[in-house]
Amino acid sequence: HAGVSITTMAGGTQSFYDFLHRNPAIGFHPCSATHAAATLAGIDGLCAINSVLQVDLGGRSNAETAGGRRIALPGGLPDFATGARRARGGVSILALRSTAGKSGASSIVARLGDTITLEADQVDFVVTEYGIASLHAGDAEARAAALLAVAHPGHRETLAQSFAREAGP
Repeated sequence: HAGVSITTMAGGTQSFYDFLHRNPAIGFHPCSATHAAATLAGIDGLCAINSVLQVDLGGRSNAETAGGRRIALPGGLPDFATGARRARGGVSILALRSTAGKSGASSIVARLGDTITLEADQVDFVVTEYGIASLHAGDAEARAAALLAVAHPGHRETLAQSFAREAGP
């Protein structure tokens, strides 16, 4: 579909719908086509940028629950993250704020609970307002150190202590 913007849905004003109607530069296809692993992996240099609510120090992420309450479904996030990781030159990036809500709780946590949307091997980079953490360089300790570096400075020490306790002697 070179030169065509592909989507599964659109929403907007009447003038937007008029623009979309029979526009050869816009293609509508079902998710079964747009999210298919083979389709996504076949896009050289695919850069999948997704947002999540939390990332743990192991690199796993949660895009579905907050405070024990379901607020979203994963949608195409797992499809696009996996497709980007499989694509030649592809990259999977997660973006999140370092803190959440009025409480200022850390969005980077020592360990996620039951809701895991993506495993660490589906993510190349995690981005917060404090920088970029590379997750594919090194072992679990290297991933945790990279994530601590992009966590909110006010939470780094507590997170590091929690990681050290879980890692054990």
